[in-house]
Amino acid sequence: MRTSEKGSKGESLVIVDGGAFRGIMTDLFLRQYSSPTVYLFEPIPSLAKDLRNKYSGMNNIFVHEKALGAKTETVRFNVVRNEVSSSVLTPSNISRGYHGSKMDTVEMIDVEQVRLDEILNEEIDILKLDLQGYELEALKGCGGVLGKTKSITTEIEFVPLYEDQVVFGELDMFLRESGFQLLNLYELWTHPDGQLTAGDAVYLNMRYF
Repeated sequence: MRTSEKGSKGESLVIVDGGAFRGIMTDLFLRQYSSPTVYLFEPIPSLAKDLRNKYSGMNNIFVHEKALGAKTETVRFNVVRNEVSSSVLTPSNISRGYHGSKMDTVEMIDVEQVRLDEILNEEIDILKLDLQGYELEALKGCGGVLGKTKSITTEIEFVPLYEDQVVFGELDMFLRESGFQLLNLYELWTHPDGQLTAGDAVYLNMRYF
């Protein structure tokens, strides 16, 4: 997952880390920017606890043990063997074919899902989403905050790695209709059979750029 190049060490930015996992991207933000305010969203309880411990004492870091989505509700969450690939969505047969038992669901838990606009109502400099096929649902939950988001770094898929997920074209259309322009694609992954499967995309809100 790539971060936007915008910003400098002197800027105090507002950043959302959706699908924070172990804080890998938050650590990158903290190295790149001098005093960002970062809101982390991680629905797996053990990971959220580790994040709270990791960033304890830092008053600019806020950890939410929640999933991001289009509705505020309790959702069933699939924890898979390759924990970073866990999702609200169920891994598809395509994903299992590519990754085998790593995509087996080892636990299903009920987690609290929230709309981002219920947590924040301010300008967001960077919205990072790594939600394993659930990114568009999180974007739909941004409401009016989406128009106040300057840049988005999101994971994208070109084939349905999860059941009922949208692929790149649909997400791209949603963001373009919302006033964003694709800056570039990064870290594209191609399966040995030649199929382009996933990558990262950076979008800029044309109100700001």
